Amino acid sequence: MLRNASRIRNYLWRRKLVIETTFAINALEPWEKLIFFSVLSLLAFLLFRGVCRIFPSQLFVLQQRASYYLWGHDADDRLLRHWVAPPAVKDL
Repeated sequence: MLRNASRIRNYLWRRKLVIETTFAINALEPWEKLIFFSVLSLLAFLLFRGVCRIFPSQLFVLQQRASYYLWGHDADDRLLRHWVAPPAVKDL
């Protein structure tokens, strides 16, 4: 068990080292690293939140467009409505 834990720890350390050297993060001061990772975390959070809020409503638009292009008529929007929670569909 200890051997597997050290393998995982070694693998994660190598991945961290590769990322730091690729993006030159290891050349930054500690306070610069803090600012860099804070901004990166904020951007990742905003991207994830945007995807979670916009993607469900875009499924309906994609389904209607695909139906129109494939079969030549608009599909009924109730086909995907049961897959998405009602709060995500409030703008429809």
